Amino acid sequence: MIPFPNKKYSIIYADPPWDVKRGPDWGSGKISNPLPYPTMSITDIKSLPVQNITNKDAHLYLWTINKYIYINLMKLLKVGDLIYHVC
Repeated sequence: MIPFPNKKYSIIYADPPWDVKRGPDWGSGKISNPLPYPTMSITDIKSLPVQNITNKDAHLYLWTINKYIYINLMKLLKVGDLIYHVC
């Protein structure tokens, strides 16, 4: 993992490598393929020290996929004082 910076931010844009597969090759009838990069579990994403690099009242813009919106995203929000908004 790339080290976190040693400063505070008011806005953070994040696109974590969610633990998903990319799907099978078109028309192959095979199972899903792994992504060509390492992914992180929801536990790993939750353990990222985001609170160490945020100012009070910071905004976190988090890219996610449907699979994580209501199940695991809510777990992430419990990590700190985050408020969920849909864009």
